[in-house]
Amino acid sequence: MKKVQSRITLTSLIILSFLLVSCGTNKKRGMYGRMVTVVVTTAEDKVAPIQDQYSATLVANRQITMKSEVSGRVEGILFKEGGHVKKGQPLYTINKSLYQAAYDQAKAQLNIAKTNYATDTTDARRYKNLWAHNAVDKIQLDHAIAKVNVAKASVIAAQANLESAKTNLDHATVRAPFSGFTDVSKVRLGDVVVAYQTPLVTIVDNSNMNADFFITENDYLQLGSSDKSIKEKLSHFRLVLPNGKLYP
Repeated sequence: MKKVQSRITLTSLIILSFLLVSCGTNKKRGMYGRMVTVVVTTAEDKVAPIQDQYSATLVANRQITMKSEVSGRVEGILFKEGGHVKKGQPLYTINKSLYQAAYDQAKAQLNIAKTNYATDTTDARRYKNLWAHNAVDKIQLDHAIAKVNVAKASVIAAQANLESAKTNLDHATVRAPFSGFTDVSKVRLGDVVVAYQTPLVTIVDNSNMNADFFITENDYLQLGSSDKSIKEKLSHFRLVLPNGKLYP
């Protein structure tokens, strides 16, 4: 009986000693006997800001692709491609010969119409005087008055034709509608452009830019779920450029 107890006691001591040695080793060394560095920090209870990132594309507030309002051959390119242009600055000149001739003809037609109107008005005044003295009949007087009305209408039509011809002549010089930067001209000297169809150049006003980006429906719903207005929360958005700097 004593021998059995001794064996049990000895075996227990050996196992216990092995466990103590093993536990002491794990406290100092990691797997395969390497030293392990443990970093200890204190947890704090605070609100952590949530930041999300979205890919965005910058879009100019104003951008236009210029097209001529008259047809013709390009005679001049008056701006530096890729440079800055000011509002009203001439960009292109379209062949003006046809439009100048049309303007001169319309101006001459207006002068003729005004002359006829003045002559017919004088004749009508004379016929009124003769009719008052019973020198002509009423039919002749009515005819003279009708000629005055026709001459007056001719003056109005000629004036409208002249204004139209002047507009076309002015449009033969294509001007910038607003200030901005241009890209490369899409036409060259000698090219024929068609009114309202042929693209000339694109002007971009980048003084005020928009950032287009897409968010998920869940993010959008979360954005509008609190008491603050979406406009107020949008003020927390920041635009980071590819170089890491904030867009001003």
